Formats: sequence, C-alpha cells, structure tokens
Amino acid sequence: KQWYQRRVRAWMVDANEYPASIRTEWKLDIIRALQGLPISTKNAVEDSKVIKVLKKWVDNEQSSNSSQADSSEESAPIPEETEERTVEETEADRQVVEAGQALLDQWNNLKEVFKIPKKKKKVLCVDTT
Repeated sequence: KQWYQRRVRAWMVDANEYPASIRTEWKLDIIRALQGLPISTKNAVEDSKVIKVLKKWVDNEQSSNSSQADSSEESAPIPEETEERTVEETEADRQVVEAGQALLDQWNNLKEVFKIPKKKKKVLCVDTT
C-alpha cells in the first residue's frame, strides 16, 4: 500500500468525530484530494478500503438529505437564522454526494489488474543412505 492510501483512509474514518459544521467541509476536502491522486488501477482503491468509506459517505448523505426533505414538509416553520444554516448544510451535503458519486464512477471505470501468484518452489530431499 502507498502511504497516502493509509493516511487518507485514517482521515476519512476520523471525519465522523468532527462536529457537523466541520464534518461536511472535511469530507469535501478529502474527496478533492482523492481526485488529485494518481490512481491507475481499481486494485489500489479496493486494497486501501477507501472505496468502502466513500460509498458509506455517499449513501449516508443521500439518505439524510431525503429524510430531511420528507420531514421539512411536515414540520413547523423554522426561524430564519436556523433555516439558512440548514440550507447551507443541505447544500454542502449535496456537494459531498455529487463529488463522491463522481469519484466512485471514475474509480469504477478503472481497470482491475490481476496478478498471478508465483508458484512455490518445492524442496526435494535426497536421502543418501
């Protein structure tokens, strides 16, 4: 594994520990960094387990956005200041979903490289008695 794969995955896992106001921007920064990495095969992404975390991000953000949309129709009016913050957060969540999905699509188009394992050499014991 490349050092950056381990480091980025650690950052991705740690992102959930941040407050919601910072978490989404942190996720976007990580996705942008991943887009700039020279990844040429799908194996590198799967081996580092980054793709699993990114899929969870996209799925979680999509489900939270749809549940917020459903609940906003039924809820009472929200004060203007809170509404702006919610709109900003929803927009940031949408950006995470779009950027994450674009990266997943890009990675799905990468080719997988299959390595043929080397054959183990058999050691022959010769009995000289």
